Amino acid sequence: MHSVDRYLSENPGKRGLARTVAAWIMFAVLLIAPQTGVAAAAPSAAALPRAHAHNDYLHDRPLYDALAQGFTSVEADVYPGLQSSDLSVAHTPWEIRPGRTLRSLYLDPLQQVVAANGGTVLPGYRGEFQLLIEMKWDAPAAYRVLDDLVRDPRYAGLFTRYVDGRVVRGPVTIGLLTAFTDGTELRATLAAQNTRSAFVVGAPNDLGTGIPATLMPEINADWAKLFRWRGEGAMPDAERRTLTELVDRAHREGKRIRFWGVPDQPGAARKALWDVQYDTGADRIATDHLSDLAEYLRQRPS
Repeated sequence: MHSVDRYLSENPGKRGLARTVAAWIMFAVLLIAPQTGVAAAAPSAAALPRAHAHNDYLHDRPLYDALAQGFTSVEADVYPGLQSSDLSVAHTPWEIRPGRTLRSLYLDPLQQVVAANGGTVLPGYRGEFQLLIEMKWDAPAAYRVLDDLVRDPRYAGLFTRYVDGRVVRGPVTIGLLTAFTDGTELRATLAAQNTRSAFVVGAPNDLGTGIPATLMPEINADWAKLFRWRGEGAMPDAERRTLTELVDRAHREGKRIRFWGVPDQPGAARKALWDVQYDTGADRIATDHLSDLAEYLRQRPS
């Protein structure tokens, strides 16, 4: 008989303790799983439909740290070129590292999580989970790689798709941002496709131009360009009206809206900035501080 088994047989009162220890060991295994390649979902809290993980890949466990807090949107910056069949995930070109790719950090883990959770990214959550991909360089080239990636049969049924004029919902919706590169060609490419598994994220000046939500379901607005208020004191009435009107315009077109570049340092000013976004109906609030935003949103009425 194994020494542990012998000890428990001779000390039956210790069995409850042993089960507790075993449960904690299993919890630790699940937390470590994403880094060891085990196809298992990290334990997660209740879903937070308005929580967005800015630059998610900079956390210790990309994707999984956000899932553990219940986030329903994560952001990855990508570059083409290091390898033709995948996209490198990094904040800057000089931070590119072999092995840190869109497939390894996001696509494969999401496929594994959805399989483990019976068809959803977060257990019991049937709303949208967004993978926001910011194409830092040469968006057309990056999209060609991405389009091939998401058509891989291993990801069948994973992504929300546009099919001949209608949107077919999947567990994961891919949104595309462009930075330091013209997004016009990318938008034209997606608009010409009869079937695709990605959608464009636009800017406030795209509102009112007739771009349908089936192509551009979300608006990403630069806070610093729109508002001088940084959370100190009351938000000026004129700026609050501008914010409210912008959110309402997006919603009238059936589009979500999120703001980027909002000051995110802990403190009273950040809470004020979160409050005004929440109260005026911004669809997602972005942060680098996952647990702080999760705690904040769980204290707000649903």
